[in-house]
Amino acid sequence: MALWEQLESWILLWKMGNSFLKCSAEVIFIYQPFWDKMNLVLVMGVVAMLRELSPWLDNTDCDWSSVYQYGVEKTIDVNETIYSVGQQASDVYIIKEGRVRLFHTSSDGREKALLIMCGGTVIGDSNLHGNYFENAITASKTTYIKMEASLFASIVSGKEDFLPQYTAFLNRKAQTLAILNLLGAYYDSETRIRYTMFHLANQFGQPSEEGAVKILMQFTQQELADLIGTSRVTVANMINSFVHQGLIEKEGRSYIIPSVENLLPVE
Repeated sequence: MALWEQLESWILLWKMGNSFLKCSAEVIFIYQPFWDKMNLVLVMGVVAMLRELSPWLDNTDCDWSSVYQYGVEKTIDVNETIYSVGQQASDVYIIKEGRVRLFHTSSDGREKALLIMCGGTVIGDSNLHGNYFENAITASKTTYIKMEASLFASIVSGKEDFLPQYTAFLNRKAQTLAILNLLGAYYDSETRIRYTMFHLANQFGQPSEEGAVKILMQFTQQELADLIGTSRVTVANMINSFVHQGLIEKEGRSYIIPSVENLLPVE
């Protein structure tokens, strides 16, 4: 091909490209209000889920009492191991009372919390190739029902009233894991701590006549750090900052929240 023919081809492509870009720009300009509205809807949806879905997952609406007879009830103290990653997943556990931390441990020994399972939830039902997928250690004194996994599966599938509530529980668990992953991936440490304290106040708080909320559950800054995926120093600095801003108050080992809504970041 002659040089002038090549130049002619390049000029034609350049004109086509400019026309395409101009057309695309016009389309984007015309539909910009639509995209802005869609983005606003998405952001509002995410914020609503961040407010609703707590890492302290409970399932108190689910009544498992009629299946307790098929398992063995046991009460154990805080920091007791229920099962570990890689163990054969032969049993499931229905949490009656207490809190159980589900987490992974990195090669250098750091913990990455997944969820804290509370009353009415089921643990041990998630497995990979027949083995437990995560570690489960109590975060408080805990009472659970231990049941063979195959028996639990047959009960859930055989009782019409259990299958919908178990499915709803799994759906909420999946939503919570997804929103916590989103929070950890796209939000800074301060925002993650704000939402964590917000959920603590809502779930484990005692309101006063003045409107303040005292968080009754005892926890350490290291536990918060493991939960949100940051360092203990960062948590300590952020909490001190919140105290100076008047967002929280300290009373011994307890925290008082003057206004729960003020804890939330401005989105």
